[in-house]
Amino acid sequence: MRNVIYCFLLSLYIIFSSGCMEPGISWTWDEYVKSDKKNTPIHRWNKAGASEEQKTKDWIECCGRADGNFPGCELIKLPEETTVNQAYDRLQKNLVKCMTKKGYKFMIL
Repeated sequence: MRNVIYCFLLSLYIIFSSGCMEPGISWTWDEYVKSDKKNTPIHRWNKAGASEEQKTKDWIECCGRADGNFPGCELIKLPEETTVNQAYDRLQKNLVKCMTKKGYKFMIL
């Protein structure tokens, strides 16, 4: 088993260090975020005939941020929520309901 793990790790090292990777692949999260302008949550929503301006307006109305990220509303924990994650999940569910109600469909990239 030790030999299998060793061979696997060695093969990964060879692949990543040999230059066989696609040019332009970023290795840190910051570089990845900067490398693609369409990596924000707003770009996962589509509606036929909606302009980018209209989509941004609808996104902001549904508690998204103007830069396409989320959340755009203040994250306030309700009394029945025991963690901040529950408050975040509530805001996220509300955003999904709002965008769906406006006719947008969520795309899995």
